[in-house]
Amino acid sequence: MSIINVNIVELPEADTIPAGEYAFRIDGVSEVKKDKNGSEFVSLEYTVMDGEYEGRKVFEPYIRLAGASTLRKLLKACNYQESKLPDSDDLLGLEFSAAIKVQEARDQFDASNRIAHYLVPNKPVKAPTKGRR
Repeated sequence: MSIINVNIVELPEADTIPAGEYAFRIDGVSEVKKDKNGSEFVSLEYTVMDGEYEGRKVFEPYIRLAGASTLRKLLKACNYQESKLPDSDDLLGLEFSAAIKVQEARDQFDASNRIAHYLVPNKPVKAPTKGRR
């Protein structure tokens, strides 16, 4: 057994960042798991890219890999152009913007940040076709 020798009083409190819009990078992807219904999912770790909270982490504990639109929304926000996502590790390093909210503490869980919605980058407007209005 090793000795840790950590002063618990000096450890930082777990806290949330304020609700708002932030730029993120995906820095962590769990291995693919199955829930009780057999649906595959991953947990994601996002890092704030800039501003006062640069370097802080937000965790999304449950992203279904099929049958739900959350992954599609995330990939659109990342401007992911491929027609397939071959591996969950291909999410690593993708960048996106999202609005986050603060989920209040409940039961044995502390308050935490969650994605409220992803911000899809503006798409260029197509020039009108000649002869059509």
